[in-house]
Amino acid sequence: RNKLKNLQLIKEKQGDKVSLPVKINMVDTINIDALSIEGNSSYPRAYVLGKLNLKYDSGYTIENLTDGINKLSATGNFNRINYSLTPKKDAYTLALQLEESQNKMFLRLGLHYDDLYKSAALVNLTKKSSLFANDVASLDVVLGDNFRYNFQYYIDKGYYWSLGVKSRYNTFNKGIPFDFVDSNADVD
Repeated sequence: RNKLKNLQLIKEKQGDKVSLPVKINMVDTINIDALSIEGNSSYPRAYVLGKLNLKYDSGYTIENLTDGINKLSATGNFNRINYSLTPKKDAYTLALQLEESQNKMFLRLGLHYDDLYKSAALVNLTKKSSLFANDVASLDVVLGDNFRYNFQYYIDKGYYWSLGVKSRYNTFNKGIPFDFVDSNADVD
């Protein structure tokens, strides 16, 4: 209240200009015709395009863009992903600024118990970029009453066909009563 006179003087100097609200047109789909990537030195361009599921010169919604950014982030290969859309005449350029993660190896440990496999210690070792920039090798070993393992190695090529191999060993010894088998033999 002490400064009310000063504020009224400022108002009088400004005049009675009325600003009209800016009308913003809602856009359902956008056309992305170019992609620029900064900060990516390890992963091929096709890998990034494949994770974004980006197809040039086709209808692309903001939800599609959000899903693509989430998939790229879910790989764990990047600590930070910033993006912006730069408008052109009839399309947009998607600009990505990526910060690659330096973590390429993970060791996870756990304990497990159930009636079939009994008790076990779980060990998972995952290594990224072993032989190629966009490969993943993963080994799960279960040590306990019933030994088992699962090994996977694959090269994620984004848009192109990905390649991989898998090896698995799984066994358990669980007795099934004979009368259970015999009583189910007559069921059609």
